[in-house]
Amino acid sequence: MKKILLLVLVILTFQTIRSQEIYFVAGKNYTKYSFSDSSKNNSNFKLQSGNGNFYEIGYTMPINYRTLNYSFGLCFNEFNAVGNSLTNSYSWNTDYLGLTNAVNFTFFNNNNFDISVKGGFGVSTIIYGKQKINDTYLDLISQKEFSGIFVQPLVGLQAKYNISNDNYLSFGYNFSKSVNFFNNTDEHLSFNNNQFQFGIHFITN
Repeated sequence: MKKILLLVLVILTFQTIRSQEIYFVAGKNYTKYSFSDSSKNNSNFKLQSGNGNFYEIGYTMPINYRTLNYSFGLCFNEFNAVGNSLTNSYSWNTDYLGLTNAVNFTFFNNNNFDISVKGGFGVSTIIYGKQKINDTYLDLISQKEFSGIFVQPLVGLQAKYNISNDNYLSFGYNFSKSVNFFNNTDEHLSFNNNQFQFGIHFITN
């Protein structure tokens, strides 16, 4: 009985190891800022979406060999936006570094091509930020609404195509909302982000 259990464990471990992967994805963020301020009237303030780059490197391991897996990675996001009021024009350029976690469910697979949905969250913090008001620049790293830890729930869709035995290409889309729960000032900021990505995946043995 012990030998049978050991054999089953070895087989399951081998299957798990075979399906692990390292991935690199990059793409574009299209970000809409959402400001709220309990002490000021921002009714004349208009915000527009901005675009920036996105990069992530990570690792995927199976939960269920065929359909369910877990991925985690290190990500870099540019969250940018523009806006204006009756008297001023604004632009924001920010870089955030963080970690992301997601569970992926594959609902279509025909050996060479599969489609999956994902759900998860990330955490990130600002590493660079500038605000331009007309011709004046302001450092955003010290601003409470931009600094600290942002939590980023996300949902997405990904399609992968097998280009060789151990390599895949992918195309994907994520929607996320980044919120700073640790900001206790009157001014609050969140990011609504649409992300389009292209990736390459390497199966590890």
